[in-house]
Amino acid sequence: MIADEKNISEFIPQGPPVIMIDRIQECSENSIITRFYIKKENLFSEEGFFTESGLIENMAQTAAARAGVESKTKGKAPQKGFIAAIKNLKIHSLPEVDTEITTYLSINNQVMNFSIANAYITQRNSKIAECELKIFIPE
Repeated sequence: MIADEKNISEFIPQGPPVIMIDRIQECSENSIITRFYIKKENLFSEEGFFTESGLIENMAQTAAARAGVESKTKGKAPQKGFIAAIKNLKIHSLPEVDTEITTYLSINNQVMNFSIANAYITQRNSKIAECELKIFIPE
């Protein structure tokens, strides 16, 4: 494990209450796996479920964490990036609160400051959400 809830803020520019990942399980040059335990009091928890917006933010923060790991290896602070586009978003189901989700992201293409990545979220070994993200990180 690369990071947990104690030091996750060293890898992402977001701060409480908008932190939507709490562990970086694995990370390589082109991929990352994060985990997140959904609490009832979470900003994106509603009527016992984690909302669509929360799932999208979780995937975006997973992308930010990959860039953050790269920045940290260079001795830099995490950079702020932006989701330039979301394509082919599919939400298969919403996870319940008091459960954990796992998010997988892989970079397919990188040109200058733009990356195109595929991301998906699982819960109990079932895919619950997926999309393609176009990510912009200014220098």
